[in-house]
Amino acid sequence: MRPPTAFATLAIAVALAGCGGEGEVSFKEGGPPPPPQCIERWNADQAALELGKHFYSPGHDLRAAHVARINLPNAGLRNACLVVAAARESDSEYGTIGQFSTAGAGWLLINQLPVASQQERLEVQRRGSQQANAELREDGSIAPFR
Repeated sequence: MRPPTAFATLAIAVALAGCGGEGEVSFKEGGPPPPPQCIERWNADQAALELGKHFYSPGHDLRAAHVARINLPNAGLRNACLVVAAARESDSEYGTIGQFSTAGAGWLLINQLPVASQQERLEVQRRGSQQANAELREDGSIAPFR
């Protein structure tokens, strides 16, 4: 039996817990432009697109994300892509609403990000709302703001 994928795990959690709220989430545009390679990697991955559709759907209603490179050399992450959606802190999935890419393992939910504390992980999640640099589209894809 194969272990569940990050998306399958998230789907189960959503079915049990429900999602976040009503109406679109506010965000602040900011930060450097999103790395084109990260946009391309996300948009070329079917599982990432499905998760993007989930983020966009009613209940989350997310329309923006922070896309960046992340480096955690002590954890073996160098120049990894990070996509964190702008989410409400009241969302039941807050702290997991984003993914990072790893060499050979594809995309993983940000709750698997090898950081020192839950507080640090929540700071990563907040980047989605405080430094949004990409739009999240209905088909799950992401693109730089125009």
